[in-house]
Amino acid sequence: MRSMSMAVTDERIRLFVGRSRECNALNAWLATPNAPTRVIALTGMGGIGKSTLLIRLLQLAQEHGSVSAWVDARTCYRTPKGFEEALPGSYKEWAASDSPRKKLVLGIDNFEELQVLEGWLREIFMGSMPDENVLLIVASRTDLMQAWYTDSVWQPYIDVWPLTEFSEAEVDDFLKRRSVADTTRIKTLIGSAANHPLALALAIDAMARYHKDDFATIKNLVAETLSGRLIREIANEDLQPLIDILILVAESNQDLFQRVLQRRVPVRHYHDLMQLSFVRRTGMGVGLHDLAQTALLQDFKSRNPGEFALLRERIARVLLSDLSAARPAQRGPIVQQLLWICRDIFSPPRTYADLVGASPDLLPTGFEPKDAPLLKQFVSDWGRQSFPLPKNLSLQLLDDVIANFPGTIRVARDSFGEPQAMFCSLPLYNQTLALLEWYHPLLVKNLLDLELGITQCSVHDATATYMVLVGTNTQQSRYTAQELIGAMVRDQFTISAGLSSLLLVTNPDLKDFARSLGFVGRVFSVTDDSPADEELFILDMRHGNFATWMSHIIGISPVSRDINPTDLQEILSNLHNPNILSQSSLATLLGMDGLTLSQHIYKELTAESATSPLTDRDCKVLRTTYLPHRSSSTQCAAALHISRATYYRYLNDALTHLSLRFQQAIN
Repeated sequence: MRSMSMAVTDERIRLFVGRSRECNALNAWLATPNAPTRVIALTGMGGIGKSTLLIRLLQLAQEHGSVSAWVDARTCYRTPKGFEEALPGSYKEWAASDSPRKKLVLGIDNFEELQVLEGWLREIFMGSMPDENVLLIVASRTDLMQAWYTDSVWQPYIDVWPLTEFSEAEVDDFLKRRSVADTTRIKTLIGSAANHPLALALAIDAMARYHKDDFATIKNLVAETLSGRLIREIANEDLQPLIDILILVAESNQDLFQRVLQRRVPVRHYHDLMQLSFVRRTGMGVGLHDLAQTALLQDFKSRNPGEFALLRERIARVLLSDLSAARPAQRGPIVQQLLWICRDIFSPPRTYADLVGASPDLLPTGFEPKDAPLLKQFVSDWGRQSFPLPKNLSLQLLDDVIANFPGTIRVARDSFGEPQAMFCSLPLYNQTLALLEWYHPLLVKNLLDLELGITQCSVHDATATYMVLVGTNTQQSRYTAQELIGAMVRDQFTISAGLSSLLLVTNPDLKDFARSLGFVGRVFSVTDDSPADEELFILDMRHGNFATWMSHIIGISPVSRDINPTDLQEILSNLHNPNILSQSSLATLLGMDGLTLSQHIYKELTAESATSPLTDRDCKVLRTTYLPHRSSSTQCAAALHISRATYYRYLNDALTHLSLRFQQAIN
């Protein structure tokens, strides 16, 4: 009769999926005579499978005839003696042996619990080990080995293995080993989180315990369990406001945190935030892992909808302020952030595109030549294109775009870098119009007849962009077609901010989707036998209309065009001169004479507590700048004890909020 230990071990081996790279690396080390001593760090967010892999690696060591030892750091006293006492008998027998020793593989799970012993473990414990045939494997939510691999002596001995989500094949294997018949239903249940081992395990468990058709209950249960596990990791309550911001934005840095919260965020809090397993480093600063963002968004919105909406508005005002001051080349990332924070309030039915479920990791990037064969397949599998051509000519057009305008092609890639969707939106100017005219002369002629300023101009003077080609990977199951299209729609807004976006539509679902986003349809026949339901949909984002459109989507009052920061700067600079103030447009809009307006502004800026949307910081910056008026930004920054760059950002925020405050009074 087998022991329970053997039965459990056999079952773990049967259920183990993937991680072949890590297992192969261990097997290679085990097979090497006199293998050099090394330290391996397994890192990744909670539920990614660190403990499962650690146990499997120790099993492989045993199968090879090596000594394996496992320690759960949560059970140790945080002292050298406490750690040594927690080491299992297999290690102690190996350490006490005088005969030639077998190879040792020592695994420490939840290594973050021993962070206070990191120096002792490195210099004393590992320093006492032989330089051959010892392998220390530690598993932790965050990478705690920085002191090891930044030390020029220890660096050659360290390997860091960050664990990623499962591939599509590994997901299928995971479900097959657990006898899940309806794999499509499980994947649909958790959407883009379907490649995360913990989400898969929770979904399988929920499907087994609840009626298989009770989809809403199962989905809520999985989300609640995930969010509960993640929230338990936040030991410092000071981090919760930062997490709340990251739930809404795709990424943030310390400056954005401070501007949204209107207070200083200590460096230690920012550092502590980066230690959470579900927080990842990004190009801008930090962001949440996709799984965490999905689960925590649902939790935050249902737990405190009022605070959720207020925080969204505060973030939007900061980003809209940045957008108004940004140069054209800087607007794309800001637009992307604005679209991301309101992904859950877009109203269209998700029969065509899903802006809510679209993963933040599924961000379109530029075209690479190696993408061409896949993109041709995507276009070939798509139905009718917005630039209507026979299939063979659409593929020929794609070849021409790749050859002449490759920068207009956007490719949505998964977390492994593989293309999953593509779209091409051409700015309309002399060269692109010539290409499109070769394929469809009548359509181009009708475009030029529109009152949208489309002319045979240079690329820098283009006023419109036309959606030419689109396609998705129909052979994968991780993302729905709606999620892929949603990701591309967000990217299209990034590209077309400041331009008019055009697409030709017959699909009724796409028409509903476009109208909900503010597009306006008009009859637009491109052939004598054009379908009766063919319409050209136009979204005019010229003349700064994007900010107005976004403000409407979020439900905040945009700054009136009659009150802008430049006008306010002139007014604030002349607070001592009622005659000049009386001639201002603001005095006219408020129905005040110059003296009353001056007194009104003084009252706003010197109030004991600022009135929303003004903040106490706004008032302090404006008082420092204009009461009395200082001659230079350097003086103002010095008086506020901040850098000039920070001063300019704070002043821009303050002027925007004061404009909004006056807009409230006018309305």
